[in-house]
This record gives sequence, C-alpha cells and structure tokens, in this order.
Amino acid sequence: MQTDYSFTNDSQAITIRLDQNNPDLLAYLQQESITSWAYITAWNPLSFPQTEEYNHSQQQILREQLKDYKVFEGEGKGRDGKWPAEASYFIAGISRDKACEIGLDFGQTAILVSSESLEPELVILHPPSVENNNF
Repeated sequence: MQTDYSFTNDSQAITIRLDQNNPDLLAYLQQESITSWAYITAWNPLSFPQTEEYNHSQQQILREQLKDYKVFEGEGKGRDGKWPAEASYFIAGISRDKACEIGLDFGQTAILVSSESLEPELVILHPPSVENNNF
C-alpha cells in the first residue's frame, strides 16, 4: 500500500498509488482508450530477495511473454526505502485473468490490475511468508 508504481508512457511519467486518487493515470487511460491494464514485475519471487542477475534475467523472460501487448517500463519503489526498487511493466489491454496467471508464473506475491473504474486494485497471489515479511 505504501509503494509508488511508476511508468513512463510516450510523453509523461505516471505514478500509481493505491492509497490516493490517480488522475494522471485515469486521464492517460481515457486518452488512449485503455479499458484494462496490469502492473507486474518478475523481481524477487515470493518477496525473497534474489540476485540482480537473476532478477534481470526473469524480467527479460517476462518481457518476451508480453510481446503481444503495449508495454511500458516502470519501477515499483516503497516509500519507506526498506525494500529495493523493482523493475516492472505497465501492460495495457491485458485481462485480469491473464495478468494473474503471469504473476503466478513468476511467483509474485501481488500484482496491480485495473478495477472496473480503471483505478488500481492490489491482487494478492501468494500470501507473504512469515519468515520474510517484506510485503
């Protein structure tokens, strides 16, 4: 809930926050006629830190799986600075089901998807572990 999910589209940087209104996001979605979206990373499966090499490798595999979508690079970064920023993708036009499937495939604890109002919704895919409560 205390994470800034940012991405840069063709002309502007947009930050998504779960605990606030997101007028820049909504304006962009309306302008581009985007009716569904997701925000996903392949970094640090199950919220266990991995090497940078592993994370970059998994992120590249994720990008290849998203080749049929309009994708923008982004970064998820906790506001408290306790967890390192994670490279991420904003994916336009992806369904909730497909986004959840991909998130599960990459062992993600949670992903963002668009709600019916196009505002962000946090979907928990794997509950955080007791041993590593970084979520």
